[in-house]
Amino acid sequence: MGVKLWLDDVRDAPEGWVRCYWPDEVLEFIREGGVIEVSLDHDLGDAPQGYCEQERTGMQVLRTLEVMQNENPELILPEIHVHSANVVAAKRMNEVVNQLERRAHARRVQREQEHDNGKKGGNNVR
Repeated sequence: MGVKLWLDDVRDAPEGWVRCYWPDEVLEFIREGGVIEVSLDHDLGDAPQGYCEQERTGMQVLRTLEVMQNENPELILPEIHVHSANVVAAKRMNEVVNQLERRAHARRVQREQEHDNGKKGGNNVR
């Protein structure tokens, strides 16, 4: 059975989920493998400490997953949910989730077509 991750600095994780407080924790679990589902909050209550420091949010997980997906077309994404109360950020995050899912679906279809074409090509003996 796979791991379910709950990224939130305030709300407790539902039963059966592993609570993470920071994006880095979620990404480490994903890199290790076995994650089947994640649910992300946006606002993690971590204001940047300096001009160059980036605020840590659930969106960071999604942006990193985009990079990981671009670097590894075979990457299998976990099921992704957004549970943020920040309506504007949740909308943006869901748009990224949809983009990740569309790209993953398109790659699955492409692999299936290549596989099917390989089978067809191998049967044509002249």
